[in-house]
Amino acid sequence: MENFLYGAASAVSAICIVHPIDVVKTRLQLQGEMASHSAKQYTGITSSLINVAKHEGMAGLYKGLGAACMLQITVTGTRFGFYNYTKELLGVNKDSPNQHMQNMGLALGAGICGAVAGNPFYAMKTRFQASAGGSSVAVGHQHQVTTLTQEIKRIIVQEGPRGYFRGVTAFIPRVVAFSTGQLTSYDFCKHHLLQRGWADDVTTHLTSGSAAAAVGITLMQPFDFLAARIMNQPLVNGKPAYYKGVVDCAVKSVKSEGIFVLFKGASANYARMCPYNLLCFVFFEQYKKLGTKLFHGQSVLL
Repeated sequence: MENFLYGAASAVSAICIVHPIDVVKTRLQLQGEMASHSAKQYTGITSSLINVAKHEGMAGLYKGLGAACMLQITVTGTRFGFYNYTKELLGVNKDSPNQHMQNMGLALGAGICGAVAGNPFYAMKTRFQASAGGSSVAVGHQHQVTTLTQEIKRIIVQEGPRGYFRGVTAFIPRVVAFSTGQLTSYDFCKHHLLQRGWADDVTTHLTSGSAAAAVGITLMQPFDFLAARIMNQPLVNGKPAYYKGVVDCAVKSVKSEGIFVLFKGASANYARMCPYNLLCFVFFEQYKKLGTKLFHGQSVLL
């Protein structure tokens, strides 16, 4: 339970800092959907941030923050909690045989659990972020979203319980790919740095987190793109209007926009996820040490 709390708190702390780039990433991914050839509203990261702020104010850069925080609590809290709890339960540590393979298996399981738990909030986050303050900056389908509570109610009324898990076939591999790459490479890097005499401090956490970010983001990028498009599409007579599933979305997107469409928004993803990932691990380690001090009365160096 403690690892779940540390993971959730660290993820929420991190996402509040990098959320504006997440808004830009979503809009870049939705731009040009279904062979739309309108003028590009979003190009580079900086110009896109300025464009959103200009037309929608600072509030536009934080659209969907509530859903994003709930996403972090459900996905990252579950991933960190499951991963660290099962490591302790199974006795996986630096002296275990096949330690890194065991970590990879646990990270995969953590990713699946986290994806199922967080899918509803990823869908809502995407719709909030896509909702623009005017046609001049609108991309993708524009859902009439108001508040997080109202969106939760709207989905259950208009789409039924299945609406909460629309796009889960893309979201599970997205989270699993990122989780396996991130958690496994972080432990791998940290383990080898400690073996080489590095101290278990912020410098080690930042270095390990940097490596983990690069691996995780590269693995998840195509699925992140597909999940965003599937979840934001409109419904016609209760059925998805554009894509039947993850394969159909991939085929149609590549056919109309080229193979590199799968990496649309990749630069924004790296700009968002690298600092997010670093902050997550640094916050997690510090919250964990603080929790050890508060809950168990042990003296630790923060």
